[in-house]
Amino acid sequence: MEPAEQAEASASAHEDFIPGPVAAAILACGIGSAVFGAAVVASDASPAVKAAFTLHEGVGPLSGKTVVGSLAYLASWGILHRILRRRTVRTRTALVATAALVGVGLLLTFPPIFQIWAVH
Repeated sequence: MEPAEQAEASASAHEDFIPGPVAAAILACGIGSAVFGAAVVASDASPAVKAAFTLHEGVGPLSGKTVVGSLAYLASWGILHRILRRRTVRTRTALVATAALVGVGLLLTFPPIFQIWAVH
């Protein structure tokens, strides 16, 4: 095998994997998104949660929802980084899981979805 072919074979063998800390950051984005979506549902479903999420009167419960989602992102990033720091993760696995989590978070922020649980 020529050196160019070896380099190409080596590169393609590593293309499918990303370092664990990178996967942790990517997955944490999805987790933060899903938690934000869950916070939207919780806020609409419970007046007590809505009041608790109102950290600033001018912003309303959105202030608490974003804080909760951001804290979930940061906490999950730290935890996943610690777990995955010495590993490699399949790129496709990390991206599919993140896309699914972001999709769930996004769906939960649409009124036809989160109003299913709304208190009327």
